[in-house]
Amino acid sequence: AVLDTIEKYHFRPTVIGEECGLIKGDSGYLIMDAIDGTTNAMRRIPFYCCSLAFATDYKMSSITDAVVVDLGTGDIYSSSKGKGSFMNGERLENTRKSGDTLQDMVVGMNISGVSHEVFSSLSYLLSKFKHARHFGANALELCYLARGFLDAYLDFRNKIRITDMAA
Repeated sequence: AVLDTIEKYHFRPTVIGEECGLIKGDSGYLIMDAIDGTTNAMRRIPFYCCSLAFATDYKMSSITDAVVVDLGTGDIYSSSKGKGSFMNGERLENTRKSGDTLQDMVVGMNISGVSHEVFSSLSYLLSKFKHARHFGANALELCYLARGFLDAYLDFRNKIRITDMAA
């Protein structure tokens, strides 16, 4: 649907997509994860999204605009460089109070498929958090971080991709 839409409007960025790979274009870069949280979507767990980010150059610092659409709720997260971040058109503000301790924090973390050795090495850190969560869609979990629902988001798999975090 995304590829059809950009073609309809004669927009021809180079697309970097998790599902489609690299599609060469001539007007910037569109970093796309058409369905982040595929396992959730396949199992009808309503926590998955479509994430899109536009960059003028081939580096993360060149991202100018981004959108994450929560396909379970319909919420739309968006941001433009220098203009802030929004959910459904409402500005997202930092809602966390300072001075939180590790035990007060709600931490999102992705440890799916890590080795026994990595998991064991994390046991001390994990024991310090009173509340740890993993929902299954990196981009949407980062939106929860922006909303203040999470205090931190950690990925210990050593395989997070640009399509997971660009938007």
